[in-house]
Amino acid sequence: MAVLFLSNMKRNPLRNIVVTLAIALSISMVMVLSSLSVGVRDSSRESLLGIGADLYVVPEDLHPLLMDLQRFDQGWSVQRELQLSEYPPSHVSPRLSDTLFFRIGEDLGETITVGVDPGEETAFDQFMVVEGGWFSTLDDPLRDQNIRNGVVDGELMTKEVLVSREFSREYGLGVGDGILLSSSLINGTEYSFRIEGIFVDSLARLSPAIIVHLGELQFMKGNLEKDTLTEILLDYPSGYDLDKVKEWSRSGDFKYRDIVDILSSEDILEEIYEFIGIIDGFAVMVVSVTLFICLIFTSTIFLISAKERALDLAILRAIGIPARKIFIWVIMESGIFYLLGCLGGLLLGSVSIYLLNLFLIDRFTSLPEGFQPFGINMVVISTAVLSSFLLALLSALAPAVRAVLKPPVESLRGDVS
Repeated sequence: MAVLFLSNMKRNPLRNIVVTLAIALSISMVMVLSSLSVGVRDSSRESLLGIGADLYVVPEDLHPLLMDLQRFDQGWSVQRELQLSEYPPSHVSPRLSDTLFFRIGEDLGETITVGVDPGEETAFDQFMVVEGGWFSTLDDPLRDQNIRNGVVDGELMTKEVLVSREFSREYGLGVGDGILLSSSLINGTEYSFRIEGIFVDSLARLSPAIIVHLGELQFMKGNLEKDTLTEILLDYPSGYDLDKVKEWSRSGDFKYRDIVDILSSEDILEEIYEFIGIIDGFAVMVVSVTLFICLIFTSTIFLISAKERALDLAILRAIGIPARKIFIWVIMESGIFYLLGCLGGLLLGSVSIYLLNLFLIDRFTSLPEGFQPFGINMVVISTAVLSSFLLALLSALAPAVRAVLKPPVESLRGDVS
């Protein structure tokens, strides 16, 4: 078997190198495409669970990929209904995601803005202060007064703001600096805010953004009276039966069931996984076509090689080597090429995944902290190795069958058809 392999390598080394490279490229593509859904799935889970919320109150029929664009009104009413229910949460953190215009000297622009209840938001882990401090005023005076007394007065604004580290770097801002914010550059009233701290958002690593009091964002956007929210984060004691809360939220006892849904992290992840399933389907199609082309290419090359070595195989048959052993030798010879190609493919695939992650993380700055679009695990490696094994077996069948079935006398006479 070793003699057969070495003679084949000497006969046409360039062709054998091309075959090995083709196998390596195919296996690396299998690895890269298989790793995409793994990376997105694992990173999404890690990022979402890292927030620390047990349940999320979100607009009805929410699509997770459009979470920041969907909203619901009557936020305080929903919040109070939860707090007075038989399943009261330990912490309730309402949020509104929107945008505000800013003016910093000669710089004008629009930035992502998150309105929070500072006192409740500290129970969760999405925002981490890296310089300065959190809000000095932990309650939300403007929203609180509107809820209690129906008072909507801009004089109640604290005008405190936190800016993301990326925003701070881009505009050269620090703790104590001022920034003018408005809902419109044309006819919106500008308010002078003071920067209390600089933060990092675990769900948007390098995205320029700011955080203000929820009521102040609602007031500036004109929806304080409606108390418009994007989501409410709920925290429950450890070991709490969250399924009972979700079941109650779908019953007639929860009067806002037609406005909002209450979802766990797993529920949101399931929606994300459905989208990832589309990626998986596309990847399977591309991988299938790639492997089929590789199979046709290598089978053809191995068959040509078998024809070129017909005389050698016939001599082996003539001196008494069993056909079964020659059949196994041809299969094993193909396996050696695929083994080399598989090792090269695993190395090339790993390097490609590493470089793709670097490129995407650098290109898409809004990716969460630690998010890896492509991920490697045993499933990815096993898929690549199994693909290599199956291709080796299938591509060697035609040459091996030919080597066994062709009468050695014909080969010795010089008939290589």
